[in-house]
Amino acid sequence: MNDALKYMNESHRTCSIYLGVGSSRDNTFRIIEYSHKEFNVYDDTNWHFDANHPKLENLIWKEYHQSECFKNILAPAHGSINAELIYRNLVSMAQTGDS
Repeated sequence: MNDALKYMNESHRTCSIYLGVGSSRDNTFRIIEYSHKEFNVYDDTNWHFDANHPKLENLIWKEYHQSECFKNILAPAHGSINAELIYRNLVSMAQTGDS
């Protein structure tokens, strides 16, 4: 995780995007807000929590179109989220350019 964040932070950044990075070694995930001038790293303790992104321990996500759709699926499943749930319920919401 540290190597990935260091590499991204030290790279020549030209656009404003969000990136997600996960580590199987320590079971962590970060969302990076990345632009020419900014490099902000978020986890499940310091994300932009709001009505559509409630604070849930060990869970963080970035919705593409700021709707309640992800929250309606992820919040009730908190603690039992798995690849099948994501594939069946979230992947189909993605639009071209979202991933």
